[in-house]
Amino acid sequence: MRFFDDPGKALQQMGDELLEEDWEEDEEDVDGDGEDFPVLTRRDSRPTNYAVDFDRTVYDDEETDDAYYAEDYIADRKSRKKQRKKGSGGLVLLLLGGMPLFDSLCTAFGTAGTGGFGIRADSIAPYSPYIQGVITVFMILCGINFNLYYLLLLRQWRAALRSDELWTYLGLAVVATGVITLDLRGVYGGLGTCLRQAAFQVSSVLTTTGYATADFDLWPGLSRAILFALLFIGGCAGSTAGGLKVSRAMILLRTIRREVNRLVHPRRVTAVRCDGKALSSEVQRGVSIYFALYCLCILITFLCLSGEPFSLETNLSAVVSCFNNVGPGLGAVGPAGSYAGYSVLSKLLLSAAMLMGRLEIYPMLVALSPSVWRKD
Repeated sequence: MRFFDDPGKALQQMGDELLEEDWEEDEEDVDGDGEDFPVLTRRDSRPTNYAVDFDRTVYDDEETDDAYYAEDYIADRKSRKKQRKKGSGGLVLLLLGGMPLFDSLCTAFGTAGTGGFGIRADSIAPYSPYIQGVITVFMILCGINFNLYYLLLLRQWRAALRSDELWTYLGLAVVATGVITLDLRGVYGGLGTCLRQAAFQVSSVLTTTGYATADFDLWPGLSRAILFALLFIGGCAGSTAGGLKVSRAMILLRTIRREVNRLVHPRRVTAVRCDGKALSSEVQRGVSIYFALYCLCILITFLCLSGEPFSLETNLSAVVSCFNNVGPGLGAVGPAGSYAGYSVLSKLLLSAAMLMGRLEIYPMLVALSPSVWRKD
């Protein structure tokens, strides 16, 4: 009987088969040397004084000391408590800077989730330099792989600091901020203002948050080019940021370097390494295929959007910004502009690009595949 013919009977039959299994296994000599494995007998034993009380199979040869479970539970509670304190730190700092409670809540949530939903038409520009600095720091922090924060909670400092992706991400932010700061010396009066504006926009674009403190579409060409390049990269893998991800960009560049070295030294065996570990050929091939799909999706969306009465810069930056979930782009869709001028079909296409960029390409392709919805 096929499962979809009668789901109720199929589930009942599966349940009966599971109930008929014997939970007690006789002693069995596997190695033939007379050494037997212990009898595994199921007992109804589970912790009762914990916040999460779930059914669990416990065997006779397993330690069931309540202190063992209590230690795990206490450690988990401490970890969650530290995470809550860290998450509320940005909100407290915004309130201390004089931002209203409602604005602080919306801004803190938009920063932590790298959503960048501003409640004012000019985004973060009306707020003080202190508030802009707080948001800049937390945008960078939320663009880091959350697994590294977990390692820090476990006090595994060396494992967290050995992350190649972390240092590449921070180095990219520092270099881009420095170059744009020097490029803005003729736009703003002081070096401090240039640094603040550059750091905020680099953090916003790199982490795909989308906040703005200035119309960077009016900045010099070098600054605009750097920000446009950052639209593609995005934050770290395992964060709330969108984009291609720093880890994929690292693997692609190191794969290219390996191939170039192979052309120079054909007999030399080199491996692509990340965090001190050699990556398998399957991982490298998967990243390369994903990058090809990434570029193909952006190209197709851009060609479909080319019929709109906007410049090439506007359409291309709109596609890249939507696909990477940044928000503002260049030209008519810059920080001072919007997507209101696009037609309904173009808006639907850009909405699909945002979904594909946020949920990743493969899940969307699988969801749209006819074989998934076809009954066998």
